Order: sequence, then structure tokens, then C-alpha cells
Amino acid sequence: MSPTERKALINADRTDLSLTKQCKLLKISRSSLYYTPVGVNAETLELMNEIDQVFTKYPFFPSRTCKHVLLGSGCSDITYIPVRRGFLYLVAIMDWVTRKVLAWRLSNNETLSAIGPRTMVEWTPASVLTP
Repeated sequence: MSPTERKALINADRTDLSLTKQCKLLKISRSSLYYTPVGVNAETLELMNEIDQVFTKYPFFPSRTCKHVLLGSGCSDITYIPVRRGFLYLVAIMDWVTRKVLAWRLSNNETLSAIGPRTMVEWTPASVLTP
């Protein structure tokens, strides 16, 4: 018997069995008696469809990567390369989804203009650096 059918057997007017006991006998939660389903609005439905498309195309992606696909975000990284007289600084802007390097710069000092901080950054295609 489905939960909906068992829920239909509950009789609130019965005085010899409380609602709690009836629910326990029918193995349904008492809170399900009071729950009324809420409809899905168009915005939520559109987001659910986008998530479904991403998971269908990339079923091996973890949830964080899927979030980055939907938001279109990436990251930046600075790698310090030791050389004889100090360091070279390799800065890269990467796409989370494709794991491709979108832009990079190599410098012998840490003051690269237009590179930004050494932390994770959100980016949009218009703000990506070009080498």
C-alpha cells in the first residue's frame, strides 16, 4: 500500500485512537497529515532544467563543479618558480569546467598590473586577461 493510500485511511474523528497512534500503526509520519505540496514557480523550474542539462552533459562532475558551470566562474593562481637570482612569477586564469588556462603571464617581479590578488576570483568572459 502506498503512503497516499495509507494516509487516506486516517480518521481524524475517531475518539478511541489518537492521530499519533493511527499514524504509528499505518507507519506514516504524523507531519505528513498536515503537509500541503507547494507548486514550483517558473524561475525554480528554469534553474532545475539548467542543473539537469549540466548533470546530463557532465554526469561525473561533483556538485561544486556543477555550481561553477552554472555560475560561469573560474580561478586564478600564482606559482613561484625558483631561479638562480630569485623567483619568476607565473600567473594563470583558469576555467573550472574545462580546466583550461584562459590567460597567463610570466614576470620577474610580483607587481603585475591587471593581474589582481593571489586568491580565488570570480570572473566573467569580459574580465578575462589576454596574454
